Amino acid sequence: MDRKIRRLSVLKYRVVIDEDMQEEKSSVQATVKLEIRDSSGQVHRCHEAGEGNGPVNAVDMAIRKAIRGFYPSISNIRLVDFTVRKVNGFAGTDVPVEVEVVSSDGHKRWTTTAISANIIRASIVAVVEGLEKELEQV
Repeated sequence: MDRKIRRLSVLKYRVVIDEDMQEEKSSVQATVKLEIRDSSGQVHRCHEAGEGNGPVNAVDMAIRKAIRGFYPSISNIRLVDFTVRKVNGFAGTDVPVEVEVVSSDGHKRWTTTAISANIIRASIVAVVEGLEKELEQV
């Protein structure tokens, strides 16, 4: 069986959320450790940080910052829809969720999904799969 050669792999991530519940303000920082396979096939390990309005946005910003130098076209990709739903047959706060992400480059749209009991992990996997789909075209 052929193993798919990925252009982008998230090895680790960390998210720090500083939330002021009284003022309804938050500051979110994320760091990611990635492997990026460039167009010649060489693998680069990167460590990058990003800030965003939530954990998924902060991780997405860090990933984009890391890969922009290898794949400038990544700047054209936008997340246009984001849906979270619980997996059928489960109840409670510790249930798996399915995250669906719709991405676009301004011309076409594509959908990616991921399932995990960790909503942040499922979201990051779905976002990364969306970026990976576009990178396959480069």
